[in-house]
Amino acid sequence: MAYLTLNPWQSLWWRPRQTFRRLLDEAPGYNVMTLAALSGVATALGQASGHGLGSQMSLWLLLPVCLLLGPLLGWAELWIGSWLLARIGHWLGGDADSAELRTVMAWSGLPNVLGLLVWFMMTLQQGQALFLPRTPEQMTQLSAQPGFVILAGLQLILGFWSLWLLWLGVAEAQHLSWPKALLNLLLTAMAVLILLSPLRLLFEHLR
Repeated sequence: MAYLTLNPWQSLWWRPRQTFRRLLDEAPGYNVMTLAALSGVATALGQASGHGLGSQMSLWLLLPVCLLLGPLLGWAELWIGSWLLARIGHWLGGDADSAELRTVMAWSGLPNVLGLLVWFMMTLQQGQALFLPRTPEQMTQLSAQPGFVILAGLQLILGFWSLWLLWLGVAEAQHLSWPKALLNLLLTAMAVLILLSPLRLLFEHLR
């Protein structure tokens, strides 16, 4: 691995554009798989909570499942997403390859990796209830707890921060304008939804 002239763990928060450029030029594969695995765990926890999977399995089974399957989910998102971003980006005039976009995707997920700590605190606070289906009564109870509202708000901020970094990183890697980079992301998201729609239908049927 080439020597990095800055510490991306720190500089990405304050100088994201410069950090992405240094990563792409000096060490494009730096910690990509690790970050993708950790982001995948955060995604798995979010999906488990959003779909109320706590009604189908205990917390002590649900958490290990997320820890085991999360990295696989993160790596799949990384490889499929970067490939689609590269192909669609080329139609828009971009010039990044899949490896460069894997770097962007992995490092833009750093706020979500930090969000794992928030998930840990929310799970300690709410336990099984965090992963139960969202009924109006439960939402009323949760919204009445200041601690939960603060943590949920922080989780939302980190999620939007990650999306903003992804937008910025795609623009930097692809050498695209901001509007074209946003279009690159939107078209890729649409392609992913189309590709995953059969799996979603199968999942809903099995439920």
